[in-house]
Amino acid sequence: MILAAFGALVVAQAIGLSSASVASIIAILSVVDTRKSSIVIAWKKNYFYVLSFNNSSVCIFLLLGHSTVGFGVYLLIFHSTSLFI
Repeated sequence: MILAAFGALVVAQAIGLSSASVASIIAILSVVDTRKSSIVIAWKKNYFYVLSFNNSSVCIFLLLGHSTVGFGVYLLIFHSTSLFI
Protein backbone atom coordinates (compact mmCIF):
# COMPACT_ATOMS: atom_id res chain seq x y z
CA MET A 1 0.00 0.00 0.00
CA ILE A 2 2.84 2.36 0.82
CA LEU A 3 4.57 1.59 -2.47
CA ALA A 4 1.34 2.25 -4.40
CA ALA A 5 0.84 5.59 -2.66
CA PHE A 6 4.45 6.63 -3.17
CA GLY A 7 4.45 5.51 -6.81
CA ALA A 8 1.22 7.37 -7.53
CA LEU A 9 2.65 10.52 -5.95
CA VAL A 10 5.86 10.31 -7.98
CA VAL A 11 4.00 9.74 -11.25
CA ALA A 12 1.50 12.53 -10.53
CA GLN A 13 4.31 14.97 -9.77
CA ALA A 14 6.22 13.87 -12.88
CA ILE A 15 3.29 14.64 -15.17
CA GLY A 16 2.67 17.94 -13.42
CA LEU A 17 -0.68 17.49 -11.68
CA SER A 18 -1.58 20.44 -9.49
CA SER A 19 -2.78 18.27 -6.59
CA ALA A 20 -0.51 15.26 -6.78
CA SER A 21 -1.18 14.17 -3.22
CA VAL A 22 -4.72 13.23 -4.21
CA ALA A 23 -3.26 10.48 -6.39
CA SER A 24 -1.71 8.93 -3.28
CA ILE A 25 -5.02 8.99 -1.45
CA ILE A 26 -6.80 7.36 -4.37
CA ALA A 27 -4.11 4.69 -4.58
CA ILE A 28 -4.45 3.90 -0.87
CA LEU A 29 -8.22 3.62 -1.17
CA SER A 30 -7.96 1.40 -4.26
CA VAL A 31 -5.61 -1.26 -2.90
CA VAL A 32 -7.37 -4.43 -1.73
CA ASP A 33 -6.03 -7.66 -0.22
CA THR A 34 -7.35 -10.44 -2.44
CA ARG A 35 -8.97 -11.01 -5.80
CA LYS A 36 -12.24 -12.15 -4.19
CA SER A 37 -12.49 -9.02 -2.08
CA SER A 38 -11.71 -6.85 -5.11
CA ILE A 39 -14.62 -8.43 -6.99
CA VAL A 40 -16.96 -7.83 -4.06
CA ILE A 41 -15.75 -4.24 -3.73
CA ALA A 42 -16.24 -3.68 -7.47
CA TRP A 43 -19.85 -4.82 -7.25
CA LYS A 44 -20.47 -2.59 -4.25
CA LYS A 45 -18.91 0.40 -6.02
CA ASN A 46 -21.15 -0.17 -9.04
CA TYR A 47 -24.20 -0.44 -6.79
CA PHE A 48 -23.33 2.78 -4.99
CA TYR A 49 -22.64 4.53 -8.28
CA VAL A 50 -26.18 3.75 -9.47
CA LEU A 51 -27.59 4.66 -6.08
CA SER A 52 -25.73 7.97 -5.90
CA PHE A 53 -26.59 8.84 -9.51
CA ASN A 54 -30.28 8.32 -8.80
CA ASN A 55 -30.10 10.28 -5.55
CA SER A 56 -28.17 13.16 -7.02
CA SER A 57 -29.99 13.60 -10.30
CA VAL A 58 -33.56 13.00 -9.20
CA CYS A 59 -33.83 13.93 -5.57
CA ILE A 60 -31.17 16.27 -4.35
CA PHE A 61 -29.84 18.49 -7.09
CA LEU A 62 -33.24 19.12 -8.67
CA LEU A 63 -34.63 20.23 -5.31
CA LEU A 64 -31.63 22.04 -3.83
CA GLY A 65 -29.67 22.96 -6.93
CA HIS A 66 -25.92 22.69 -7.41
CA SER A 67 -24.97 24.42 -4.18
CA THR A 68 -22.96 23.68 -1.09
CA VAL A 69 -26.09 22.67 0.80
CA GLY A 70 -27.13 20.34 -2.02
CA PHE A 71 -23.71 18.68 -2.05
CA GLY A 72 -23.74 18.35 1.75
CA VAL A 73 -27.13 16.64 1.70
CA TYR A 74 -25.95 14.37 -1.11
CA LEU A 75 -22.86 13.33 0.90
CA LEU A 76 -24.95 12.78 4.02
CA ILE A 77 -27.39 10.48 2.23
CA PHE A 78 -24.73 8.66 0.24
CA HIS A 79 -22.50 8.07 3.26
CA SER A 80 -25.41 6.98 5.44
CA THR A 81 -26.59 4.40 2.92
CA SER A 82 -23.07 3.07 2.31
CA LEU A 83 -22.67 2.25 6.00
CA PHE A 84 -25.45 -0.35 5.83
CA ILE A 85 -24.03 -2.36 2.92
